[in-house]
Amino acid sequence: MSGNVKVVFARAFKWSPDGHTVLTFGPGEAEVPLRCAEVAAQAGVLEREKPSSAKSEPRPKAKKGKVEA
Repeated sequence: MSGNVKVVFARAFKWSPDGHTVLTFGPGEAEVPLRCAEVAAQAGVLEREKPSSAKSEPRPKAKKGKVEA
């Protein structure tokens, strides 16, 4: 039993469900078959999800001066 899932494409992606017909998805959100989502993830064309509640923390600044061993 295969269902559809929602994904967000970072760039255009072409996929063939049967080896003959080619479906083209543009950048943005789309509802696609599970296998299409798996292939797109492996190809690296999906947007990476960022947790909405997580805020990016600033990186600590490099310390200048002598390096102690």
